Amino acid sequence: MGKVLKLNEINKFIKPYSSVSAGGFFDLLHVGHVRFLKKCSRFKYPLVVSIMSDKYVRSMKGGRPIQNQNDRAEIIASLGFVDYAVIMNLPSYDFKYLNRLKPNIYIFSKENLEFRLNKKREIESKYPKTKIIFLPTQSKRISTSLLEQNIIEKKLKELKDPIKFEVYKTAAQSNIEIGNIGTLIVYKNKIVAKACNTSEEHAEMRALKIAKRKKIPLSKCKIYSTIPPCKLCAEKIVQHKIKEVYYMNTCFKGEGLKFLEKNNTKILKYN
Repeated sequence: MGKVLKLNEINKFIKPYSSVSAGGFFDLLHVGHVRFLKKCSRFKYPLVVSIMSDKYVRSMKGGRPIQNQNDRAEIIASLGFVDYAVIMNLPSYDFKYLNRLKPNIYIFSKENLEFRLNKKREIESKYPKTKIIFLPTQSKRISTSLLEQNIIEKKLKELKDPIKFEVYKTAAQSNIEIGNIGTLIVYKNKIVAKACNTSEEHAEMRALKIAKRKKIPLSKCKIYSTIPPCKLCAEKIVQHKIKEVYYMNTCFKGEGLKFLEKNNTKILKYN
């Protein structure tokens, strides 16, 4: 049975470049998670699984997690093919984590592939001894999002604010595991476009395209999203001269927020 470790004690158990690393939310454990981690365990090195903290999951998925970080870590560590679990406030590909662990193999799923290919290049450039492997994504019929859809719908009914309701309802339509994001574009106090993220495209990009097709004057619109945009989405927002961006959750100040601030875009946490 695996152990739940703290980040600062990893090196007591794992030597540099002697482990396999993978990460995720693992909120409601299902067969897709089990199959993915079982594949990760077949590389004949200790498997270290990073579990995203409650704070980080909330920043990505709004009303989640359903299970707290300690419970999620204990469940994952109890799987016979997992050697160690560690709770992380940052993604498992973050350099602060990789500096500690220095895995021999780091495993991504093939979801959100363009973003993860960029991360692959960054990791390989800083850690040339680390091999990056992509494993196939699970079936769309198997996901935490589908399991919790009914739960989310019930939680949404408790939200009295129509903007929050629509943002989270839109986010719940996403079927990818890295984070369910919803974005609304509002013009003259009416929602004129809404989109969730997909494995190919971010929610903000999709919503902007919908609004453009409708010939909405984007410079007079506001954007509402579950989390702040990434830098690429922020650049598009500035390009379309949108001056107000509202987000529901965040746990760190990313490059997107910094870019918007630099370009005099009004950014507010939506309460």
